[in-house]
Amino acid sequence: MVCSAGVGRTGAFIVIDAMLERVKHERTVDIYGHVTCLRAQRNYMVQTEDQYIFIHDALLEAVQSGNTEVSARHLYAHIQQLTQMLNDGSCAMETEFKVSSKSKSELDVGYITPTQPGHPSAGRQNEYW
Repeated sequence: MVCSAGVGRTGAFIVIDAMLERVKHERTVDIYGHVTCLRAQRNYMVQTEDQYIFIHDALLEAVQSGNTEVSARHLYAHIQQLTQMLNDGSCAMETEFKVSSKSKSELDVGYITPTQPGHPSAGRQNEYW
């Protein structure tokens, strides 16, 4: 992923990657501090408010989801397990998808996202990327 000037979207990607590593090792994030540090090295890293919000949203989802990684070696067995029928007649994959679908929509994180009424860019095209 590259943006034209190498600062906006690229900066967002760099911050997300760095904060995911930090979460693994320190169990903390410092988005503001990292963006500020990047901007000291290169102006305009993370150019828009939408990109800044996206960083927060992406990290929140990653932290809430936890480690969902499955090794390639175990992928077939994992899929077999997810397609097994549960007692309620659904399969585990269906349940997993429903949980992942509602995790973001049911959050109350205390800020207005660009897609919500009242935000200055509400109704405009998604500006994250």
